[in-house]
Amino acid sequence: GTSYVEVHGSQLKVNVANSEMADDDLKSLLQYLEKQCLALKDPFIHTLDLSGNPRITDKGISKHFAPFATKWPNIHRLKLYRCNVGSEAAK
Repeated sequence: GTSYVEVHGSQLKVNVANSEMADDDLKSLLQYLEKQCLALKDPFIHTLDLSGNPRITDKGISKHFAPFATKWPNIHRLKLYRCNVGSEAAK
């Protein structure tokens, strides 16, 4: 898909809203994002917008995003509107 990552200094903005992403795409996106984070001295993820991707599910969030967020906790805003995510993954 058209992954969209903006880097401003050490701040990253990621917008993949309404891009028909699924759980597996989330994995590649986060791998790419991790490379970006590793390249920066003090990475700060301002926005990670995954909205409008109903094929992103709890399973994908806990399998791919949770480990990423543990490693890179500096995420200011995570948008999951209209994803197939219940309260389970938000914990």
